[in-house]
Amino acid sequence: MNYDKKLDTILRVLLRNLPTYMTQLEIENKISKIEVHDHMWLEMHLIIDKLIDDGYVKKYIISVVNLNTKDSVDTPHFEITFKGKMFIQEGGYEGHYLKLASESIRLGKLDENQKSTNENMVFLTRVVAFGTTVAAIYYLLEVLKYFCVIPKSF
Repeated sequence: MNYDKKLDTILRVLLRNLPTYMTQLEIENKISKIEVHDHMWLEMHLIIDKLIDDGYVKKYIISVVNLNTKDSVDTPHFEITFKGKMFIQEGGYEGHYLKLASESIRLGKLDENQKSTNENMVFLTRVVAFGTTVAAIYYLLEVLKYFCVIPKSF
């Protein structure tokens, strides 16, 4: 599974579990139920950090206090942001890169068509220039015949 798909999978898991926050373990459990996750849990921290950096996921630290020992444990919880919801609905990371690739192909075809059109324009310009030169020579000869500089039978 490529990284774009992994990023999109986590965003979709968080989107399906609204309005609750999820811990990293809960996200991993949901992903393992959805599809073969290709050992995604090994990279889960890095993937979630990327989503946080991009502004698609928020991280909350929730402290849990054990009443018997009075120890507190800080547990990170994650929630998809509105920006993340919009991004995943527009195709996510995979859709974003597919759009970029199709735009690149479109620009390549446009450039190719423009080069072809330019070559055709250059050819037509040469034809018109040649025709203009022939016409100029013809009319020069006619003017010279009129003023008797060259014989009329020429």
